Amino acid sequence: MLKNQKKNITLTANSVMSVTEGDITREVVVEGYSCTIDSQNPENMNVSKYFQSEESKALYKTNRATCRADYAEFEDAAYKLQDELIAERASTEV
Repeated sequence: MLKNQKKNITLTANSVMSVTEGDITREVVVEGYSCTIDSQNPENMNVSKYFQSEESKALYKTNRATCRADYAEFEDAAYKLQDELIAERASTEV
């Protein structure tokens, strides 16, 4: 018998910086962001951020302002999604 089935919604994003070495420019993921929202109880939300690599940690130090702005933008998107799910659930409970 299947029990305790849950449905979660996950939102992910990355903070990416361009790194130029000689004539080559490449994109490097500095931080990753993840948000998981319980669709049955959207008030339950987990937001996290993480470094992708050792190179990412070094890039973060020189690009803190940009990374912080990216994380703030991600949080805003996560809270907007959460608010939409809460409103949707409230409208179906009436």
